[in-house]
Amino acid sequence: MKKLLILFTVLFLSLTCRPVSADMGPKPSVNITFENAPDHPYYVTLLGTDEFIGPWSAISPEQIDSQADDIRPAYVAFYEYAQATGLYFCDFVRECSDDNEFKWGYYPPSSFCIAVYDSVDGTLRVSDVIEREAFDSYYTIDLSASELTVVEDYHITRYVISFLIRMVATILIELLLAWLFGYRMKKEARMIIFTNILTQFLLNGIMLLLDYYSGLMVWLFVYPAMELAVFIIELAVYLINFKRHKKLKTFFYTLIANGITFLLGLYIAVVASAF
Repeated sequence: MKKLLILFTVLFLSLTCRPVSADMGPKPSVNITFENAPDHPYYVTLLGTDEFIGPWSAISPEQIDSQADDIRPAYVAFYEYAQATGLYFCDFVRECSDDNEFKWGYYPPSSFCIAVYDSVDGTLRVSDVIEREAFDSYYTIDLSASELTVVEDYHITRYVISFLIRMVATILIELLLAWLFGYRMKKEARMIIFTNILTQFLLNGIMLLLDYYSGLMVWLFVYPAMELAVFIIELAVYLINFKRHKKLKTFFYTLIANGITFLLGLYIAVVASAF
């Protein structure tokens, strides 16, 4: 039994621990939704505290002069404000009147001010400095106010719903498989429910923190290792408590149940990230 468990662990890690290119996968993002926005063009950028951010660097006056006539005043306003305050203005500007949303999805600054330029009255409004912590940061700004007040959206609802769906689905699947494998006593069902509640809270609590700070890629690279830890915990609990069953049967029940719920959890995480 120990040899079988060691073999499974080695195979599992060999499949999930792959070299990863430094530039593969999702990048951090800053997502801003504007409420009560004007119906005419307005331009948005992030003024960072770093001169160089990934492929971005502070813009020069020559680059400003080369801009189209309609957007050049916004560039001038952003540049002059950055020069006066010690911030840096990179060549990333979006006109947001179509959907009232701004997204910087490739190497956004980690410390920045949100700047909004109104093309009609020529006013520039700039938020306080924001320190980005989340991998994907979401903010809401009410443009009807005279000052830019930024409200961060942590998407708690998405995380809670995703967690509840995973927990309920995991328990139902493991109970169904347990019944098929012959684990039909009430105390066995209670043990399966209790163990899954415990491991799901542990698994999802850790994944929630990693998801917040590192994004969806943790579900592809950390989640398999976490699921392996859950498998080992559940196998140990079941071997101790299900002594009337053969150890090999308990091993394969735990393996199949965790394999199915692993794929289900990965799918739910991907779907939830789209909302």
